[in-house]
Amino acid sequence: MKPHFYQALYKDVFCDDTAEVLVVANTNEELKKDTIVIIPLFDNIVTASIKKQVSALDAFSHSENPITIISIVDCSKYLKKIEDKKKEKSLISKMQEQAARQTMIEKFQKTAAKDPVMQALFEEFKKLQTDEQTAEINEEESSEFF
Repeated sequence: MKPHFYQALYKDVFCDDTAEVLVVANTNEELKKDTIVIIPLFDNIVTASIKKQVSALDAFSHSENPITIISIVDCSKYLKKIEDKKKEKSLISKMQEQAARQTMIEKFQKTAAKDPVMQALFEEFKKLQTDEQTAEINEEESSEFF
């Protein structure tokens, strides 16, 4: 196993400041920025966040020796859950907008069947919708070639 060296940030339990510490991960896998790790520090176990990878030379030329990571915290399921919730809210909002638009169009269509002025306006509206959809299709087709 090839060790990887990182600069990590942790919350200082004594003064509520964020401090930096050098850590070493004894794994073949490289850690990404913001990966949460567990490290031993001041006779405690604390969490730290990976800031950046550093070279072995930088790590050992530092005034303090690197601290070995105890464990890597897998937050991927939690982060995916948060992302899925955001996407769900966005989709609900878009569906509500579309449903409201559809209800409005159906209302206009019913009114147009009874009122000749509304019929003329609705026909013009439908023509604009058709022209807009045709323009979007033509734009998509032309962008395929470029």
